[in-house]
Amino acid sequence: PSSEELARRAARAREERPEADALAEHHGSLVCPISHSVFRDPVVAADGNTYERACIEAWFAKGKRTSPATNELLESLKLRPNHVVRRMVAKYLAERA
Repeated sequence: PSSEELARRAARAREERPEADALAEHHGSLVCPISHSVFRDPVVAADGNTYERACIEAWFAKGKRTSPATNELLESLKLRPNHVVRRMVAKYLAERA
């Protein structure tokens, strides 16, 4: 995706912040540390932390090669889906419905 598309995705993730604030009160691990929004597409970066895909991709698109959490240089820019967190968010949201 283009950097403009990544920026749009990151902005969309930030718009969901009110729900994320409520979720963070009970389950802080289910919100992205960059956008502070509920995960939709959680991925694990080389630092072992989970981020919203659009947010970490936008971070990388800005030329950053460090961890948003630790500011240390990442060994790799490879992202892996975090299926466990995705299921946890789905379960939490289903219980609230």
